[in-house]
Amino acid sequence: MMKKLDEWFEKINPSLEEVFLKKLPSLPDNIVDIIVKITPWLVLIVGVMSIPGILAVLGVGGIFSVFPLISGRTVFVYGIVALVQLAVELMAVPKLFKKELEGWKLLFWANTLGILTAVLNTSVFGLLGVAISYYILYQIKAAYK
Repeated sequence: MMKKLDEWFEKINPSLEEVFLKKLPSLPDNIVDIIVKITPWLVLIVGVMSIPGILAVLGVGGIFSVFPLISGRTVFVYGIVALVQLAVELMAVPKLFKKELEGWKLLFWANTLGILTAVLNTSVFGLLGVAISYYILYQIKAAYK
């Protein structure tokens, strides 16, 4: 599975680099350094804080047990996608602390799942958030080896 994802990444990466590294303005080096330092902490903190919300959407817990039944399949699918996205983000944390490119790629894939999440929510702002996240990801990519 990872081999296929890596192949797909190698196909689309040049186009994304063209947009996010060459056509858009670069962030100053000091801002990039700050983002690289705080990224693993932000992913960890936001990830842990999002667990109860994702579990609620999935209907885990007595209070929320009827939520998926009332809200329909789309919300339940959204919950599953969000749970997978969260797992990928949390898998990236140790590698982000070590500044490994694999950690950056895991954030890339989590962000890519964010496209599906935004579509399931019919959220234009979600798609805008994904685009901004790609911009930031590509601005900090050089820090990861």
